[in-house]
Amino acid sequence: MEKSVLEAAEFPSFGPLLLASADYARHSGCRFRSSSFKGLPDAKASEEGDLDPRCLSKVSAAPAVEEFSQQLREGDEALLEEVAQAYRMLWRESTRAALVARVRELDLWPPIPAPAGVHEKDCDYRDMTATLPVLAQRLYNDEASRSEETTRRFSTASFLADFGYESGVAQPEDCQRIDPIIDEFDARCVEWMQLMQPPVKAGGAWMRWPWPFQVLIDTLVDVSSSILGLFSRVAGAFRDSACLPQTKKLE
Repeated sequence: MEKSVLEAAEFPSFGPLLLASADYARHSGCRFRSSSFKGLPDAKASEEGDLDPRCLSKVSAAPAVEEFSQQLREGDEALLEEVAQAYRMLWRESTRAALVARVRELDLWPPIPAPAGVHEKDCDYRDMTATLPVLAQRLYNDEASRSEETTRRFSTASFLADFGYESGVAQPEDCQRIDPIIDEFDARCVEWMQLMQPPVKAGGAWMRWPWPFQVLIDTLVDVSSSILGLFSRVAGAFRDSACLPQTKKLE
């Protein structure tokens, strides 16, 4: 039996929806759109076997979709809490993706030589008291520790974030701002690039070149980018990983 692309155990209150939507999620690329459930044929066509697999997956999921959408609109606290959990998972993952992009651009993926004292299971990349090479190694460790289960967890979070959005659930306020550790991480990057600049001789004394602001602009990811844009890229990567090579169509 093919394993589901969704991880129902991660969001127990949504368990029945996720189980009912497993085939739909496989066909849709782990996306959810309410428009996919408009104008569906009746259950009789399904019983007679007249539907293609994609349409059949929608018909099968439709009752649970309607039930859980209604519960969200009525303000079910347990469901709202798990939608917020999904939003926050993607928010934190978008931060991690931005940090990984920075260390890749600085050729620290992984840092060579590896910084001393960083165990292979040390993944605390949010500790901004560490030096940039240590943070880069922790990000690399975190990447190496990821598994198929990790992919399913984030694919499920992406699916539920879509579901919550389509049901009118707003993002938590903290997810509507750029993660503050990005600014701190940028500071570590600036320190590292300044340290790596070769010194030049001026007026008989050795000094470092002034910080090239254009290089900073060209090298670091634009932190003013919309957090929704980051969500989209991160969620897309997980969806592609989880659902490839399935055809990702919503019609």
